Amino acid sequence: MPQLNLLWIAVIFANLLGLRDLFAADKEDGSLDIVLLQPRMALLFYIYSKLLRHILTNILPIILIYPLAGVMLHLPLQIIITSAITCFISSLSISFLGSLSAAINLMAKPSAFLNFIIILPFSAPIFIFALSTDTAVLQHNSSTVPILFLIALTLLFAIIGPIGASLILRYVHD
Repeated sequence: MPQLNLLWIAVIFANLLGLRDLFAADKEDGSLDIVLLQPRMALLFYIYSKLLRHILTNILPIILIYPLAGVMLHLPLQIIITSAITCFISSLSISFLGSLSAAINLMAKPSAFLNFIIILPFSAPIFIFALSTDTAVLQHNSSTVPILFLIALTLLFAIIGPIGASLILRYVHD
């Protein structure tokens, strides 16, 4: 269904635009330097708290509006529910990956285009499993396997993204 693709593109772009300046304001006011002087666990806690703020302020409103957009596009209710769930899981994955690009943006001139270049190649498996879940629901097949793969990718990126971002932030600081 082309309507699903339209919704996915809107959600992903909104998510990526919010990630660009995840650490920029803290670098400008010097609070990032204070966090970088703390032990490594404090930096990871800081990154996860920034990601939680991003999820609550950028992703959650989109997910709450997502069913309304699905109704406006005349999608079936089962597709709207499944797609909203996979969209939330996928947005979490992209947010965890986005912490890496936000940290890299501190080294270079901040650019939304740089975010797209860094995140989009790594998010291809996310798109594949999310859209295969929606396709399985459309064809009345089991969507358990694609959702489990999507959750596994999210958990993997939840570990790799913030740890990589902390290493990049430490490198930028030194």
